[in-house]
Amino acid sequence: MLDLAARRLVAPTEYVWRDQEDDRLAHAVAVTLTGQELTVEESVGWLAVVRADFEAGTPGPPPPDASNAMRTLRALYVLVDRGVRAERGGVPAAITHREAVLDAIAATLAVVAPFAG
Repeated sequence: MLDLAARRLVAPTEYVWRDQEDDRLAHAVAVTLTGQELTVEESVGWLAVVRADFEAGTPGPPPPDASNAMRTLRALYVLVDRGVRAERGGVPAAITHREAVLDAIAATLAVVAPFAG
């Protein structure tokens, strides 16, 4: 799931997502990150694809795919920080390797928003 999410975040598109697609993808990633079997490397390694895409960007307004990725990672940061509910009204579950994931998301976002990290 994490590899698939990374590929979705960097897939070229001409459209900014709508209908909360960024929130829904962030939720799916956060639920995946609750897996106790995940290593630290698995929990943060998928972000390398997104970071590389950000680093390859050029100055100026972000293209839609970069904007989609940034918004998704911001939503994911909140879910990782606060815990994620697998279902509406459920009890928030903690993210495995929470601190490492928060640091990796912040470092990835700092590539495109230096004030963020």
